[in-house]
Amino acid sequence: MSEPAKRGRGRPPGVKNKKRRAVPAADRDVAPDDNEKKAKAPKGPTNKPQVAKEPLTDEQQQALFFRHKRDYEKALEAKKAADAALKNVAKLIKAEGTHLSDIKVAIKLEDPEGSADLRERIERELKVARWVGAPVGTQFSLLDEVDREPIDDRVREEGKRAGLRGEKCEPPRTLPGNLISVWTAAWSEGQEIMLGKIQQQKDEDAREFDDDLPANDDEAA
Repeated sequence: MSEPAKRGRGRPPGVKNKKRRAVPAADRDVAPDDNEKKAKAPKGPTNKPQVAKEPLTDEQQQALFFRHKRDYEKALEAKKAADAALKNVAKLIKAEGTHLSDIKVAIKLEDPEGSADLRERIERELKVARWVGAPVGTQFSLLDEVDREPIDDRVREEGKRAGLRGEKCEPPRTLPGNLISVWTAAWSEGQEIMLGKIQQQKDEDAREFDDDLPANDDEAA
């Protein structure tokens, strides 16, 4: 006997397939992905065991103490040496007729913030001098006089200062071509003064060294 035909899974004959109705994406139930689940999941305490730090032994504390002591002593010695060198420089400044306060003013003027503070203080002092009738401030304003300085004189002074400082002969790039020769000539003048001062100091140091030498026994006899 022949086996009966197996029924298929499709619809019975004569029944048409119904089209599925499209559901808007906004109305669909979309499951959040793993990243969103992790982001929304509450952050609880981790299960990793907390390892307590063991306290230092007495020997370890001593080792740290002596190491810090050595580091502090080295830094203290460096500070003392720097302070002594600074004092010697200040003594030399005073011995050669320069005011230490002028050096401090120059350093402030090279700093943009310090320059602004110094300018404000000078303007305030000039105003007070004018109020009390002092000669300075009633005849002119120092800052205005500097601003009205001729450009040639200003360039010459800048070049001379560069030479006195021992800087390279490099005029500013913004300087007009007709003023470059003015700057370089003034730089040469400053260099001559600076080198002459250095040589003079060397000669004085050499004389002091010769005076400190012990006298020869034969000459003494």
